[in-house]
Amino acid sequence: MDASTTADTTVIERLTEAWNAHDREAMAELYADELAVPNAEPGTRSREAQLDAEMAFFESFPDATATIEDLFAEPDGDRVFVRWHVTATHDGNYAGIEPTGNSLSYEEWALYDIEDGQITGVRATRDSLELLEQLDALSWSPEAGEGSW
Repeated sequence: MDASTTADTTVIERLTEAWNAHDREAMAELYADELAVPNAEPGTRSREAQLDAEMAFFESFPDATATIEDLFAEPDGDRVFVRWHVTATHDGNYAGIEPTGNSLSYEEWALYDIEDGQITGVRATRDSLELLEQLDALSWSPEAGEGSW
């Protein structure tokens, strides 16, 4: 890895540490003023809106922690891929789902754009069906067989 690649992965390592500490100020230092977020409407998000979304998640899952499973940087670019294993307990309202006290365990993947040590873009995904299943928020079971996925 060259120096910029190492610096870019360090940004994501620092983000993960700040996320695990639920430290809004530490996360704010890592996000640019405006982020490209192609899988969100309208495709961009302010730093404050991103942080508000992170903090809302922590209200629903106050013990949420992420462990980096994979971390790769483009050798000659400004993109970093990370795969986390996330664990949490559902102790607050989440997307209209009342607290269940259920323990969650899922993977989340993200591709970050990084410029000058700050995150300028993010494309993230997780298996939302798995998450909802662990919250007992589905009225059907994937094991149901015929007619299920």
